[in-house]
Amino acid sequence: MNGLMPLILLLFIALSIVSPNTNMIIIDVGNSVFIELMVKADKPNLISNKLKEVLAPYNVKEVHIEEIEKGIYSIRAKITEWNKRIFQCNLTSILIELEKPVKIVIKGDKYLKIVSTPISGELMYGGNLTIRVQVEVDYIPVILGLCVCYLPSLIAAPLILRYVRRRLEKVKDKGYYVISETLRKLSLTTTLLLVCIPLASFIPSLFITDYPGAITFLTGIPLIVVLIVLLLLLFIIMFTPLIYSMKYTAPLLGEKEVKRREYLYGFLFFVPMIGAYIILFLVIAYMPSSVSEFLEKLPIPLRVAPWYLLGLTLATGLFNLVDRFLMSRLEKPLEPWIRDYVEDVVKALGLKRFKRVRKIRTIGGRVANAMVKGVLNKELVLTERLVEILDEEEIKAVIAHEITHHKYKHIELHIILWVVAGILIFSGVGYALEYIEKFKYKMIESWEIISMVAFLSLYIVGFISLILISRFVMRRSEDKADSEASKLISDPRVYIRALAKITIMNLGPMKIGKILEKFETHPSPIKRMLKIARKHGIPEDEVKEIIDQVLKEITQQ
Repeated sequence: MNGLMPLILLLFIALSIVSPNTNMIIIDVGNSVFIELMVKADKPNLISNKLKEVLAPYNVKEVHIEEIEKGIYSIRAKITEWNKRIFQCNLTSILIELEKPVKIVIKGDKYLKIVSTPISGELMYGGNLTIRVQVEVDYIPVILGLCVCYLPSLIAAPLILRYVRRRLEKVKDKGYYVISETLRKLSLTTTLLLVCIPLASFIPSLFITDYPGAITFLTGIPLIVVLIVLLLLLFIIMFTPLIYSMKYTAPLLGEKEVKRREYLYGFLFFVPMIGAYIILFLVIAYMPSSVSEFLEKLPIPLRVAPWYLLGLTLATGLFNLVDRFLMSRLEKPLEPWIRDYVEDVVKALGLKRFKRVRKIRTIGGRVANAMVKGVLNKELVLTERLVEILDEEEIKAVIAHEITHHKYKHIELHIILWVVAGILIFSGVGYALEYIEKFKYKMIESWEIISMVAFLSLYIVGFISLILISRFVMRRSEDKADSEASKLISDPRVYIRALAKITIMNLGPMKIGKILEKFETHPSPIKRMLKIARKHGIPEDEVKEIIDQVLKEITQQ
């Protein structure tokens, strides 16, 4: 993706050479009609008033003026009250005030067939100027766009599930290293396919035609509602195979079958992300115009920050609601000695007490894990499987790791990082897009496609950059927690053994490639174990012996 940006910049530089030396009257037809005059004028207010007079039958309340360059103004009006078939206006009075020649640009959404008088691209020098635009829906690109958007995912989803089932059936009786490597490759492959195929089909489908706009044009349903429904369908197609694949992976983790309600629980994990986007769309769509205009006048970082923070707050709030619902149904009785040990360690370190210490059953398989959750009221969560497979000293070692996260406020650090880095990165995207916007009037006919390519490219690069930065900091936090935990216990070998057990029982890979590791929240397990060993003077061969011993014990169970 980074390699795409120089090409985009070269394209902008090349197009900037072709600068029309004329005024322009731009009419963009769709669910609304946008009329824009890009003019060289000494009195833009006079032209704005004349435009209001011309558009009086369409009840246009406001005409917006913006200075693009010195002496060059963009004068825009939006018309929503029209019959969706024919738009006509007489701009002769405006033509008289403008410097000649005047270029006429008639644009429209790709789902429309447009017949205009005068035709788009024509130069007007004087006389009567009555612009008439007649439109009708072109159903072929609409149907093609919908097919391109959904068919690839609908075809791919069952094929991917079948591939996963067959691969896992072949390795179910193999050893840990074969199964873990297969699961790792399958997890990466299926996730990439199930995410990239919808993205790779959704984006080209919008280049073919604006089918959400076409549905709104034909039915009158608000565009935001249409977008929500279309995106929900895409999310369901995308996530269903990921959730259903629990059926094939659970037996490898010691679970005979996945209960039906657990598939629902799996879907609930995606609710915060989907719900946050939906609510954000609704807020943007129904925000009062006065608020929108106020935000547009602010510097870009102050424009980005409210929406970014709102998105994070919505996602976090929804996640907490879903998490509470699931916890109440998956919680198991906790051994009293664990709670007492946690209380003693927290008290000895002078830390704030955990609000709760919980033991839960994991969804779709018996996964061994532990985590600290929450900001103001932290909770320590251990999975049922973790408590089953580790002995008392190993459980204490894992708890020491999690308490270290609490001690050094790693959760708070990650939240601050996401807020600061996210605002900076997407403000940078905003500045880049604002700069690119300067080229709009030099390539007005092709601007829709070019602006979409630029936006998607910059947004994806920004999002990946944010992920890489946050994952780097998270891996450093894990290193810190490993180091401190190995000091809190009597023998660091116990902690190495606990890491080995957790990795093997979860069928995770001991080693992760350098590139893939950059997208992980934790370093490779073997790297973590060897780092602890070097810190405490434990030979590397002894670490390998511990892993082999754990593997032998688990396979004999």
